Parts: sequence; structure tokens; C-alpha cells
Amino acid sequence: MTNFKSTTLGPVRSNHNVIFCVKDSSATLAGMATHIQRAEAEAGPSDWRLTDELNAKLAALAALGLDVQWIEASRADLTRLMIEGGEAAIRLDPDPNVDRAWYGEVEIRHCATREDTWVFVKGEVASGDVSAHPVAPPNAG
Repeated sequence: MTNFKSTTLGPVRSNHNVIFCVKDSSATLAGMATHIQRAEAEAGPSDWRLTDELNAKLAALAALGLDVQWIEASRADLTRLMIEGGEAAIRLDPDPNVDRAWYGEVEIRHCATREDTWVFVKGEVASGDVSAHPVAPPNAG
């Protein structure tokens, strides 16, 4: 026999074997994060903007006299730069024979092996090698 009872989630259908949508249980749909909730949690602090942080990092490195060589970014960060900065944030090279993209005056590359965004510079290491600086939300480990 099936009964109906009311909870904070509205009417709930129950029978002798199972109860659906009871808020007390962590294994119900009510206890699971939605896609939007997961995306918001993964996005980091809502007031943090990758475009602002990357622009500040580029300016700070230039102020130190370092020569920015290129930027590497994950797919998620490339997407975020486009969303935050609009269509002009990342431009493809105007030469159709060149497979490059640009963030301002700096080449930007996709990097599938690394999370976050990294700025590669010359002039920091005495040997002349390239060194890298991360750009990530403040709570990133």
C-alpha cells in the first residue's frame, strides 16, 4: 500500500520498502549537489577574476624588469578568460599559417598537463633560463 505524507520538500510518496526525497538522508536527491552548485563550488571565490589577476601579474612582472615569454592556461582558465574578458580577450594570430593565440601582447598556450594559469618569464634566473609564476585563486592549494 502506498501512502503520501508531506515534508518540507512537498508531498512524498512512500511504501513499505522505500521513502523518496526525505531530507534527513544523505543518499537522496535532496542531499546531492546540482550541476550549478558543483560549478559554483569549483569556480572559486565569486569576486575573484582571472582576467584581473592575470593583468596584475603581467604588470608586476614587467615592473620587475622581467621579460614575459608566454602564458600557459588550462582549458577551464582559457574558457574563464573568454567569459570574463569577452571575445577579444584571446585573439588568434592574424596569419592563417601560424597556430598561435594572444592575450594582449603575450602568446597564450593551452596546457593540458597543468591546472591554473602560468606566466613564463626570462630575466629572473641568473642562468637565463625561463621561470614560471602561477596565477590562481587565493584559496588554491
